[in-house]
Amino acid sequence: MDKEILYLTCFLFLATPALAIDLYQAKEVSKVYERPSTSSRVIYRLQTDEEFKVIGKANGGWLKVRFSNQALGYVKERKATPLFSIASGTKESGYRNTSPRSDSFLSLGQWAHWEGLAISVKKYEVTQECRGQTGKSLAEGAKLVYIWVAVRNESSELIELPSFFVNLSGVEKGSGWFGGTVCRYDDEALGNACHKGGGKLYPGVMCGGWELFEVMDRMKISEQFVTVSAYRWLKNTSRVGQWHLGESQSR
Repeated sequence: MDKEILYLTCFLFLATPALAIDLYQAKEVSKVYERPSTSSRVIYRLQTDEEFKVIGKANGGWLKVRFSNQALGYVKERKATPLFSIASGTKESGYRNTSPRSDSFLSLGQWAHWEGLAISVKKYEVTQECRGQTGKSLAEGAKLVYIWVAVRNESSELIELPSFFVNLSGVEKGSGWFGGTVCRYDDEALGNACHKGGGKLYPGVMCGGWELFEVMDRMKISEQFVTVSAYRWLKNTSRVGQWHLGESQSR
């Protein structure tokens, strides 16, 4: 399977009727099938603690999974733990989310620690304009949210940086409810800023940059949370931490 779907993501599109999108976490290594049957083709294997999106259920205790390339698959519900739910729909229906793990949220500026690295969500900015060149027009009823993430090497050794996956209450970076890339990524974007040194970070050195989200204008950003996960090739995806946004000085 292509590398780009090793970490399961999904883009949320406006739809009628409303669609419930849930985030689950695999309890163990689990097979994802092409159809809701163990006799169908296995299209993917979830790793322990890997997070994935579910768009529905099927008879027999199956969860319906959507991948980042819009392909669908099925995994047994008993193999997974629900993390939070997003009730999506039209612009008029608004947005809500719930999370059973709110007591574990960090505040803006606090650091999470993972494999010799310290990671922090520092601030956010809500705007209608790109920081650089425009990729496409902003959708009607949408707004942009820039999230700044910092990474610091707190070990005594040179560390090769993993791929970081940033998620705003279930909306993936780059595009969310409306699809497409609104703003072009520049040198200050997280992936570019932290890979200027060949993707490696020296002891005591810090890098950081922004990730971009296009969301519905009615979403109350101060009530949302950001999840940062890390992935190394041929290894499990690991959740680094979750930050509650609250009020930001850059807002």
